[in-house]
Amino acid sequence: MDVQIGKYKMGDFGLKLLGVDLGTPSVRKSTVTIPGRNGALDLTEAITGFPVYDNATHKLTFDFKDGTYSTWLSKASDIRGKLHGRRLPVIFGDDGYYYDARVSVDSSKLNQHYSQIVVTLDAEPYKLARKTSLDDWEWDSFNFETDIIRDYKNIPVPGEITVVGDVMPTGCVFEASAAVTVTYDGKSYQIPKGYSTVPDILITEGSHTMQFEGDGGTVSVEYRGGRF
Repeated sequence: MDVQIGKYKMGDFGLKLLGVDLGTPSVRKSTVTIPGRNGALDLTEAITGFPVYDNATHKLTFDFKDGTYSTWLSKASDIRGKLHGRRLPVIFGDDGYYYDARVSVDSSKLNQHYSQIVVTLDAEPYKLARKTSLDDWEWDSFNFETDIIRDYKNIPVPGEITVVGDVMPTGCVFEASAAVTVTYDGKSYQIPKGYSTVPDILITEGSHTMQFEGDGGTVSVEYRGGRF
């Protein structure tokens, strides 16, 4: 499996992936100890209704054949110059998701013939879908067992769609050709002409119906999924 960091594929540097250590983001816990109460009062989900997380740390270990110390120093310097300290998207193989991460690069000489590169990612807790609901799907890489087709473009008004939410709770962006009313999870909101968001609309995991009412026109819903 190759790994792409930013616009660079590690295989193009001659790197061979030896190991991957994917960390798990820590939950931001919030508890309060109340006198006379057994245990602590857990307020972790009191504000959002779901847990939120800190960044995760992932570590990728590569090696490459160099043969000389000067070759190692030159290649390690080149890789650091392109990646170290930068915030870049990181894609594993043909995964439909990417990590948004701050990249750190370390290198060591293993022996006369081989050297090692260790890439550490300080990554957002969720990896994000490479495609939004407005992008065209690439059928060559589509996984019929795990991938979901989300096509929420140019929906006639009046009309409705079923929005399939991913693991990460997140909002969406509306693009309406005219002012419309959207009903989501039993509540109605006004959507103006053009681009807009509705802070109270949060797309969570599972299927949800969006109903649009108005005097004609179309509306598109831009949504990007995310998962661990």
